[in-house]
Amino acid sequence: MRLLTKAFALTLLLAAQPALALPRFNPERCAFDSLAQWNEGEPLTGTARGRNEWLKVCNIGAYKTAFPKGNEFEPNSSRRAYITYGKITAIDENHEIVFDPGSWRAPTIAPESPGSADCNVPDDYDIVGYCTSGCVTPDQSIETSLSQQPILDMIRGHVNQVAVPVRASDDSLRSEVHGIRRFTKDLAATPQKIVVVTMVTGARLKLSQNHPLLTSDFRMKNADQLKVGDRLVSGSGSYDKIVSIEEQPYFGKLYNLSVETNDLSKSLYLVQGYVSGDKKFQDLSVSELNRKHIRSLAGKGL
Repeated sequence: MRLLTKAFALTLLLAAQPALALPRFNPERCAFDSLAQWNEGEPLTGTARGRNEWLKVCNIGAYKTAFPKGNEFEPNSSRRAYITYGKITAIDENHEIVFDPGSWRAPTIAPESPGSADCNVPDDYDIVGYCTSGCVTPDQSIETSLSQQPILDMIRGHVNQVAVPVRASDDSLRSEVHGIRRFTKDLAATPQKIVVVTMVTGARLKLSQNHPLLTSDFRMKNADQLKVGDRLVSGSGSYDKIVSIEEQPYFGKLYNLSVETNDLSKSLYLVQGYVSGDKKFQDLSVSELNRKHIRSLAGKGL
């Protein structure tokens, strides 16, 4: 009966959110159920692939509905999405599922058979969505084609364009307007840690630990890899020094966006006035993203 309930719940979810049907499904960030990506030769336990292998054995119908033809990867990304569970309480006015994440987490290792006790799902839990990687706090200001706005206001106001920093002929940075492919947010408000970066100008950036920022050596660094004294690149192309970095507890949702381009050198936007990678950068490891063509921003001398 629980397997039938799970299949029905996923069908309900897909009906409520048509964009979730692959290849246009919309993975969201799941801080409450954060899993690592899987690399060839590594153990599956604790990874996104491990979760999907568990689902494949325990509920093949739900797996096929979630991942037609076995495609587990996000569109235009090398990042594997995975299913998460929660306690569904309602569907809101935006046709999104309202749920309590609860304390139970689905396993990340496949049992030998669908009859295994490891396939048992608590009676009040159902599939609530797809998971992916991380973001900025809702009050962080983003430069759009017209003004600077908190990212949550952009989502609520259906803003569909963002200012992208590109290198001008005089080596300054200028803004180029691009469309927004989509916004990403946490599936549920949850306790998590953020990094608060304070600049010499007084600007404060509040980010997830893996949110990428551009430094003065024209490399992307995740927020938790930055150090006091590092310099970030501003929207004008100037370099501003970091004067403090704090890790703080945070309860709520984090947000991100993806620029409407597959060109990583333009998959950028300004957070609190500083150059940030969009969601596509968060789907790459640090070594991968620094092999890409981000140095097109560095000017003639680099």
